[in-house]
Amino acid sequence: ANYDIVCNLAEKTVVVTKAAYQTTALKHTALWMIGSATKGGWSIGEGTIMKADATNPAKFSARTELKAGELKFGTNVYAGFDQMFYLRDLSDEGKIVFGGDDNKWKITEEATYDVTVDVAAMTVSFTKVDPTAISTVETANNAPAVYYTLSGVKVEKPVAGVYVKRQGGKSVKVVVK
Repeated sequence: ANYDIVCNLAEKTVVVTKAAYQTTALKHTALWMIGSATKGGWSIGEGTIMKADATNPAKFSARTELKAGELKFGTNVYAGFDQMFYLRDLSDEGKIVFGGDDNKWKITEEATYDVTVDVAAMTVSFTKVDPTAISTVETANNAPAVYYTLSGVKVEKPVAGVYVKRQGGKSVKVVVK
């Protein structure tokens, strides 16, 4: 099982609770895309990692370049081809099966894709990403300012130091004295 652990150093307490999102046992910490459609080809050690979603660890995703070819999803980058793979369900391109016949997905168009695998729902999606698309930008000058450290950690109350300030659609480096 997975647990949420909260350590309060000021009060010297630790609270451990079972993660609310977990309704099924988690079997994998990551998945890897392997195949001729990926950068690493058929080398398992060069597979494209798919990371678990922070709020739903049964869902794995990656944004990656894929080329025309085939792929499947491995569960262990350090194992060989005798491991179990998530493979294409012959009855539905959007479904996966764990193990069985070596039915792979065929990628026909080279592009950047958002790939998502949900091992609880046994689904997969390949969404082509438009590389020239510009996402919506908030332009309100009176939007609340949000501060981050230079390593990207959000700061609630900045003290003296250097930060990245995001306000509306604009980000700038600022020095707080």
